[in-house]
Amino acid sequence: ADCLTLPEARGRGVATLLLRSLLAAADRLGRQQVYLWTEREEAFFTKLGFRRLEPERVEYAGAIVTLMVIDTCARRTNGCDA
Repeated sequence: ADCLTLPEARGRGVATLLLRSLLAAADRLGRQQVYLWTEREEAFFTKLGFRRLEPERVEYAGAIVTLMVIDTCARRTNGCDA
């Protein structure tokens, strides 16, 4: 449910590796989309291919967050029909 990188490990690609592994596993399991929410890291997730859902910001679990989604199969060179 949660994914975070300890401050001393940040900037080393750990979170990127974790998310790419998660997205590959979701694709293998036939999940065409993965959703997340973030309080502050929208730019990081956008770089990985996530896009913002509307409304732009919502209240969730006592925080104001951005809801995001990625199409797992769109990451393949031949798209979702493979």
